[in-house]
Parts: sequence; structure tokens; C-alpha cells
Amino acid sequence: MRRGAKQERTSRHARSERGASLILALMFTTSVAFMIAASLDFAASSFGQSTGQTRFRSGIYAAEGSVRTLIEAMRGDAAWGRAGPACGGLTLPVGDGRSAVAACVPAPGSGATLGGGSGSRANRVVELTGTIGTNLIVRARVLFNDNGGASAGTAVTIVEWSAAL
Repeated sequence: MRRGAKQERTSRHARSERGASLILALMFTTSVAFMIAASLDFAASSFGQSTGQTRFRSGIYAAEGSVRTLIEAMRGDAAWGRAGPACGGLTLPVGDGRSAVAACVPAPGSGATLGGGSGSRANRVVELTGTIGTNLIVRARVLFNDNGGASAGTAVTIVEWSAAL
């Protein structure tokens, strides 16, 4: 009988260890699950911030691109940007449903006829803006050297450039 009693104690002891192992395994699994949930929450918020930053950057690039495109378009036409007549702009798609709009306003005396009856004209000086919706993104002041009106946009100098960052 002694042998049977010893065997009974051993099996009881083994059962109690199995219960402790199960509790430890459950605690480990639960802690890993909490860490994964916290990591996923952090990743989701980081991804949301990245999407917003990408949208902001694409807006800046599109507005700057629209202003640079307008500069190149104005370069070859000496009448575009003269004081007096309206100065047309352009609109470019951003790619996410928004549009970048470049507009120009000639400075007073821009491209005006010079005195002396020679037909020469002053260089054009134009204020350009690039917007996305109602947000002003880029402002530039550009000087077009037209060689007295003989050849349009021989040289272009960006006198001032500022971008919203």
C-alpha cells in the first residue's frame, strides 16, 4: 500500500504543475497580445500622419510646379505680363483631386513702352502666386529680360521666392 500512496502523491504533484504551466502560458499569450495591439495602434497612427504629410508635400510640389510652368510659358511671349492687360494663369491637377492654380499680376510699368519713340519696352516684372484651394503656397517675383522688347524672355531672374512650409 505504501507504493500506491506514493504513486498517488506523485500524480497529484504533477497535476498541480500542469495548472501552473497553463496559467503561465495564458499570461504570456495575453501579454504578447497586448503588445501586438499597442504596436498596431502605433503603426496605424503613424500611417495616418504619413498620409497627411504626403498630401501636404504633394500640394507644395504641385503649386511650385504650376508657378515654374507659368514662368516658362511667359518666357516666350513678351505681351504676357505687361502692365495693363490681364495676366492669365494656369491650373494643374495635383493628383488627389485638388488643383494647383498659378496666377500672375504684372508690376506697375512692367513691359511698358519706353520714351523716345524707339519702340523699346521695359523688362517685365511679374508677381506670381501658386495656390491649392484657398491656401497660398508659393509667392514669387520674377524679372523677364526682354532685351528692350526685341526678344522675349532672353533671361529670367527669380528675384524673390517664398514657399509655405
